[in-house]
Amino acid sequence: PYGARNSPVRRRNNNNKGRQVDCIVDKTAYEFKLRVTIAASGQGRFAEELDFAEDCKHSGFKPVLLVLDPTPSTRLFELTKEFARVSGEAYIGNDAWQYLEEQAGATMARFVENYVRRPIAELDT
Repeated sequence: PYGARNSPVRRRNNNNKGRQVDCIVDKTAYEFKLRVTIAASGQGRFAEELDFAEDCKHSGFKPVLLVLDPTPSTRLFELTKEFARVSGEAYIGNDAWQYLEEQAGATMARFVENYVRRPIAELDT
């Protein structure tokens, strides 16, 4: 993870400012979300969410969105469309979990399943 101050992903509209990134692996910048709802737009933050993918591309990174909850929303649709527009990727729900497990390898995939996915699923119920 990178905070805005030390992030290699810079803002296009102000290259002096960095962007918080949840995880960077090689030249891939990951944005993790539990879910994407309409509430983000009500807080005036959705434009920031949309800018993430373009800022990553501009900084030489491939943006990847991982949304763990598959609940559809118009904001989720807009966000995935923006990632696709800049040749990024978006994984939602089971696809996101599968992607994480594939990237993690066998041992860490068991950890993700037992200590992350199952507890989150229990909280949802």
